[in-house]
Amino acid sequence: MNDEKKKPISNCINCGMCNANCPTLKATSNELCGPRGRALMINNNTEDKSFYICTLCKACEHSCPLNLEMDFRKVRDKLEKTEANEKMIQNIRKYGNPFGELNEGEVPEDLYCC
Repeated sequence: MNDEKKKPISNCINCGMCNANCPTLKATSNELCGPRGRALMINNNTEDKSFYICTLCKACEHSCPLNLEMDFRKVRDKLEKTEANEKMIQNIRKYGNPFGELNEGEVPEDLYCC
């Protein structure tokens, strides 16, 4: 990885190299769920709940030829939290997992994200 200081996402040239290693893009096949789609939204001031899908793994930064900082957590922190997000946060704080109280081997009924 390049050790020089990361540049802001506003420098994105939309080359798509960041998409190659993005697990959420691979899982969803939806360009808006990938780093290039998120970068376009940031640069157009059209952030939405698709930022919650990002795993924050930063795999996109490793393949960016411009060494951009893809800090999607900052955007996510500005977004209004959904009811599901609030429920997951409460469950993590109380039970240590996003699904709530579970018995060993039990599969949660509600699998939710955003």
